[in-house]
Amino acid sequence: MKSRIGELIAGGFEGFRHGFVVRFSWLVFCYSFPDTRADPVG
Repeated sequence: MKSRIGELIAGGFEGFRHGFVVRFSWLVFCYSFPDTRADPVG
């Protein structure tokens, strides 16, 4: 049971980190190219 909880936390952290990287890179992309205003992430 303990390993399952650890797996869940690790998976959640990985997902959060991935989402953060995607958003951050999109932000940098938007600042680099101000013409693109549509946000596919949401």
